[in-house]
Amino acid sequence: WLQFCPVSLTLGNELVLCQDPSFTVEYQHNIYWMISEAYMKLFIDDPESFLTLTLPEERPLLLNATERKTSLTPQLEGYCPVALVDRKELVKTSGFHSVKYQARVYSLQNLDAVRKFLRRPTRYLRGASSLPNKRPPAKSAHEASLLEALVRGRGGKECDPAEMLTFMQASVAELICQALVDVGDKRPLYPGKTGQESALCFLAKFLRAKNPINTEMSAQKVRTQLEDFLTDCALPKALAELSKTKDAKEADGTWTSTDQRIFRELCARFDAIFKLSP
Repeated sequence: WLQFCPVSLTLGNELVLCQDPSFTVEYQHNIYWMISEAYMKLFIDDPESFLTLTLPEERPLLLNATERKTSLTPQLEGYCPVALVDRKELVKTSGFHSVKYQARVYSLQNLDAVRKFLRRPTRYLRGASSLPNKRPPAKSAHEASLLEALVRGRGGKECDPAEMLTFMQASVAELICQALVDVGDKRPLYPGKTGQESALCFLAKFLRAKNPINTEMSAQKVRTQLEDFLTDCALPKALAELSKTKDAKEADGTWTSTDQRIFRELCARFDAIFKLSP
């Protein structure tokens, strides 16, 4: 089993590489590694139940910089399978985090996505077996050269200003395409704003939420802001539907305290948006 945890594979179908030697068990002249003390106790109680599965011979392998240069073209057109499965998002990767599995290469968004893929590769391959029909166009070779120019600039080397401007136009265009597809699909209408104003607000929040240089904390904050914006857009419809049923339910005695709490919360949020006094 090398240093992989048999309990994690049996219970969660996860390939977890262990690091702590204090959670090891000797059984039938073999050493088995566990991910935690709790899993070690489970193994000690009934080792045979966790050895019915065998460690897969073919396991995902994180590629180093040299291997990335000589590896195959990434699957899924370079989109991250973890982002597609976990968040239903199309995230074009930088190519700095690549994993080889079953003779194919997959490019991941960041190290967190790499860790998830290494643990459960089959989950992400099943869930991301194909890309959605609506997606931004692939980058051209010219855009790829501009990306290399940006990397040179980050490394402290001089980068032509005109080249940088063209790169910005090309890189932002992909996110704007995603945003336009989403705004056309959701058609948000924020209370008190016109359709055009609502669409512009959505585009701004969408682009902030998709900013690739966000920290994890910042990314979570702006994603929450986007979700709250969409919730507020649906507020008038939800309040109108609940108001229609309120009188009827009160008349026949089916209006519950939960209904009343939700109604008050919706009203309070509506008043807060328009800054109305209670």
